[in-house]
Amino acid sequence: MVAWRAAGLNYVNYSNIAARLLRKALKPPLRAQAARREDSHIKLTKWQNGKPYRDIHKHTRKLQLNEARYCIPPANSSQLSTISE
Repeated sequence: MVAWRAAGLNYVNYSNIAARLLRKALKPPLRAQAARREDSHIKLTKWQNGKPYRDIHKHTRKLQLNEARYCIPPANSSQLSTISE
Protein backbone atom coordinates (compact mmCIF):
# COMPACT_ATOMS: atom_id res chain seq x y z
CA MET A 1 0.00 0.00 0.00
CA VAL A 2 1.30 3.44 -0.85
CA ALA A 3 2.13 5.77 2.03
CA TRP A 4 -0.50 8.41 1.24
CA ARG A 5 -3.25 5.76 1.16
CA ALA A 6 -2.02 4.27 4.45
CA ALA A 7 -2.19 7.77 5.96
CA GLY A 8 -5.89 7.96 5.06
CA LEU A 9 -5.54 10.37 2.13
CA ASN A 10 -6.93 10.09 -1.36
CA TYR A 11 -4.76 10.98 -4.35
CA VAL A 12 -6.22 14.47 -4.79
CA ASN A 13 -5.48 15.43 -1.18
CA TYR A 14 -2.00 13.90 -1.40
CA SER A 15 -1.18 15.83 -4.57
CA ASN A 16 -2.55 19.08 -3.07
CA ILE A 17 -0.29 18.71 -0.04
CA ALA A 18 2.72 17.90 -2.24
CA ALA A 19 2.04 20.92 -4.46
CA ARG A 20 1.66 23.18 -1.41
CA LEU A 21 4.98 22.00 0.01
CA LEU A 22 6.68 22.55 -3.34
CA ARG A 23 5.32 26.10 -3.55
CA LYS A 24 6.67 26.82 -0.06
CA ALA A 25 10.12 25.55 -1.11
CA LEU A 26 10.40 27.99 -4.03
CA LYS A 27 12.72 30.99 -3.97
CA PRO A 28 11.01 34.25 -2.86
CA PRO A 29 10.57 35.80 -6.34
CA LEU A 30 8.65 32.76 -7.56
CA ARG A 31 6.91 32.01 -4.25
CA ALA A 32 4.58 35.04 -4.41
CA GLN A 33 3.35 34.09 -7.86
CA ALA A 34 2.83 30.45 -6.87
CA ALA A 35 1.13 31.36 -3.55
CA ARG A 36 -1.95 32.55 -5.43
CA ARG A 37 -2.69 28.92 -6.28
CA GLU A 38 -3.33 28.13 -2.60
CA ASP A 39 -6.54 30.16 -2.49
CA SER A 40 -9.75 28.17 -2.33
CA HIS A 41 -13.06 29.53 -3.51
CA ILE A 42 -16.00 28.08 -1.62
CA LYS A 43 -19.65 28.70 -2.37
CA LEU A 44 -22.42 26.97 -0.42
CA THR A 45 -26.02 27.03 -1.61
CA LYS A 46 -29.05 25.86 0.36
CA TRP A 47 -31.48 23.71 -1.62
CA GLN A 48 -35.21 23.29 -1.08
CA ASN A 49 -37.52 21.06 -3.11
CA GLY A 50 -34.73 20.23 -5.53
CA LYS A 51 -33.94 23.87 -6.38
CA PRO A 52 -31.33 26.28 -5.01
CA TYR A 53 -32.95 29.14 -3.14
CA ARG A 54 -30.23 30.96 -1.21
CA ASP A 55 -26.46 31.35 -1.07
CA ILE A 56 -25.15 30.66 2.42
CA HIS A 57 -21.46 31.53 2.14
CA LYS A 58 -19.17 32.70 -0.58
CA HIS A 59 -15.60 33.42 0.37
CA THR A 60 -11.96 32.82 -0.43
CA ARG A 61 -9.43 31.62 2.08
CA LYS A 62 -6.16 29.76 2.33
CA LEU A 63 -6.37 26.20 3.58
CA GLN A 64 -4.01 25.04 6.27
CA LEU A 65 -1.92 21.97 5.55
CA ASN A 66 -3.63 19.85 8.20
CA GLU A 67 -7.13 20.70 6.93
CA ALA A 68 -6.73 18.33 3.99
CA ARG A 69 -7.29 15.30 6.22
CA TYR A 70 -10.69 16.63 7.32
CA CYS A 71 -11.95 16.73 3.73
CA ILE A 72 -12.18 12.94 3.69
CA PRO A 73 -15.27 11.38 5.27
CA PRO A 74 -14.50 8.54 7.70
CA ALA A 75 -14.53 5.10 6.09
CA ASN A 76 -17.21 3.82 8.50
CA SER A 77 -19.51 6.81 8.02
CA SER A 78 -22.60 6.21 5.90
CA GLN A 79 -23.92 9.76 6.21
CA LEU A 80 -22.56 13.01 4.87
CA SER A 81 -22.38 15.89 7.29
CA THR A 82 -24.58 18.87 6.48
CA ILE A 83 -24.16 22.52 7.26
CA SER A 84 -26.85 23.93 9.49
CA GLU A 85 -27.58 27.59 9.99
